[in-house]
Amino acid sequence: MASPEVHHLFHSPIADHSFSQDKGTLAVARESNVELYQLSGNKFALKDELRGHEKTVTGVDIAPNSGRIVTCSQDRNAYVWERTASGWKPTLVLLRINRAATFVRWSPSEQKFAVGSGARVIAVCYFEEENDWWISKHLKKPIRSTITTLAWHPNSVLLAAGSSDSHARVLSSYIKGVDERPEPSAWGERLPFNTVCGEFLNDSAGWVHGIAFSPSGNALAFASHDSSVTVVYPSAPDQPPRAMLNISTRLLPFTSLIWSGEDQIIAAGHDCEVYRLRGDENGWQLVGSLESKRSPSGGVREESALNMFRQMDLHGQTRSNTQLDTVHQNAINTLRVYEEHGGVVKKFTRTVQYNQSGDAFISKTMESIKYSLLSLLRCLAILSFATTPSIKADVILNDTLSQQRYTTNRSVSATLFAELEESARLADIAYCVGTTGIYSPFGCLSHCEEFNGFELITTWNTGPLLSDSCGYIALSHPPFAKRIILAFRGTHSLTNTIVDLSAVPQTYVPYPADGDDDNAFEGILEARKCHNCAVHAGFWTSWKNSRDTVLSAVTQAREQYPDYEVTLIGHSLGGAVAALAGLEMYARGFDPLVTTFGEPKIGNDKMAEFIDAIFSLSSPLEGPQTDGNDGGGMLMRYRRVTHVNDPVPLLPLAEWGYAPHAGEIYISKLDLPPSIADLELCTGSADSHCIAGAEGDGNEKAKMISSLASIPQQQLQLEELEMEELKAQWSFLPARYRIWELFLAHRDYFWRIGLCVPGGDPGWWRW
Repeated sequence: MASPEVHHLFHSPIADHSFSQDKGTLAVARESNVELYQLSGNKFALKDELRGHEKTVTGVDIAPNSGRIVTCSQDRNAYVWERTASGWKPTLVLLRINRAATFVRWSPSEQKFAVGSGARVIAVCYFEEENDWWISKHLKKPIRSTITTLAWHPNSVLLAAGSSDSHARVLSSYIKGVDERPEPSAWGERLPFNTVCGEFLNDSAGWVHGIAFSPSGNALAFASHDSSVTVVYPSAPDQPPRAMLNISTRLLPFTSLIWSGEDQIIAAGHDCEVYRLRGDENGWQLVGSLESKRSPSGGVREESALNMFRQMDLHGQTRSNTQLDTVHQNAINTLRVYEEHGGVVKKFTRTVQYNQSGDAFISKTMESIKYSLLSLLRCLAILSFATTPSIKADVILNDTLSQQRYTTNRSVSATLFAELEESARLADIAYCVGTTGIYSPFGCLSHCEEFNGFELITTWNTGPLLSDSCGYIALSHPPFAKRIILAFRGTHSLTNTIVDLSAVPQTYVPYPADGDDDNAFEGILEARKCHNCAVHAGFWTSWKNSRDTVLSAVTQAREQYPDYEVTLIGHSLGGAVAALAGLEMYARGFDPLVTTFGEPKIGNDKMAEFIDAIFSLSSPLEGPQTDGNDGGGMLMRYRRVTHVNDPVPLLPLAEWGYAPHAGEIYISKLDLPPSIADLELCTGSADSHCIAGAEGDGNEKAKMISSLASIPQQQLQLEELEMEELKAQWSFLPARYRIWELFLAHRDYFWRIGLCVPGGDPGWWRW
């Protein structure tokens, strides 16, 4: 083989790469971004960067004809990127998976692409013209573990998949209206979606790392973790293959392979070099390495690990230096065809990873599947008690005086009720950011026309992911109360919310932190220390992503309007971000007023105590509780509004280390709109009369968990949070226990919050 061209890009692992059809653009998956390199002379120079994924990008592919780029990531998302006059525009794909996306490839027709995942499903994605979005259908049976690799048949219908359950499968991905009906072949004749056309297990049941169809599509090859390559020649539909040949080697495992013609396979992997295999259905053999290398002594290096141990036995070391004789100095994880003619590869490309993060990722994905299943069952059990209207007997007040205090002191004032209702409308307006938009002076498709005299300062939108943030800042001029309003938007996907709320807390350091060089803290209140506090990593990252934009705008507004009150509002995840923003603004001396709706738990018990101390929430019922401006909750600087049946304030679970803070105002009415009598003030953070007390230990809860544990195993196949599957599996539960119905309660706060359209949201909108 001629000397290869070597392009050293950076010192980081390359998860995947792809070239454009003209070979002028190279897309490389690097950590959580995709870098685009442009060929300049004989070198590749960084030209652009695709940002949008929150976690490690695991796959990237450029469509040869359209030039569209598809990416997938461990954040369970995929994007289709299209070049526009202003740059690359991303479109989020509705994958509907609850585990990491692991692999992605365009079909030859470019009408669809496939995404493998740790959720034991393959998402086959296509563009739906009617709704102008990318949607997916799932291939899932009989897949039993993480998808590690995918390959398309030349007809764009058959899809080969390798997985960590040691199987290679050929499945039909035929979608009516998208695909042309394929010609009959040895793989099958009638090929409805999810037809299993072949399922193969290699000799030692090793994980499948790489898979590929031959150029004609009449043969399939896959590489396994037992250092073997298996070649399958199908015979007829529903019949055993006419030949299934296993080529065992003494090399380290291959991770990727490609065909060169019908009689040659090129493979590479952990041995850091490329090998060639040759044969047909009568037999295959390993020909040898494609690299022409020599050892320092001039002899050809023995091509096996045996030589290394022989040198160790004779000389006490494997070699005199750590430099390998191969071109690559670490495992090769991807092979791509660079130039071919008639199915015969003329040139190919390969990328290398500088550490072995790939294997570790697969193991973590497998563990998370088991952990999340148990956690989800516990979550369903605990959430069901949020909907039970009864009050536990051991906490009912049992004397006349106490009962009178409970009845009187828990009511909210008419002024507070009006403020909360107005705040709910302002929270709903935040959902226009990133969709239909908010425009000056203060216009949108939601409730903006009800706030004549408001002045929009700015909006921000750092991205579509959980740890990103968006919202708006506006001025409330007379006749409204003088305020600088910050509204944080929640998430559009409650499915992703519930999954992401299981994150492990991280250490919370309030601003100003040690070493913080922010000069804005000079001459203001010294921030209180938060000892042993932990905060949800996603919420914390979300606030940090928007912090500079928000603080800059608020600081300027305060300089211009010093008598205006800083008011923070947030719904759902936006409520959690508003809480963190409120803590910093308190430290800056802004004395903010914070109102949240459906706010999840932010951190551990120490974090909850810290918020209680900052905003004086420990005993909200103390003091006069009349229907005036000095009572009925009006003295509270933090209002955490919850709603019966809303599961989100109970998440993440206490078992995961999370605890709620005080300041709760509870809406007990199921449907809209609530009246002033439907709201009540809650005591502390565990008031059994409110939603915060729904996690207490009781016999009913224990019975519920026990009943869930007794469900037959086949009824617990929670592979994905799909509506129809949940309904089928949990139909035996009473209506108030069905989690898919509880999600509506998360949006019902005075108004149906969460969709910026004229006249409110349509009846079909549920997620």
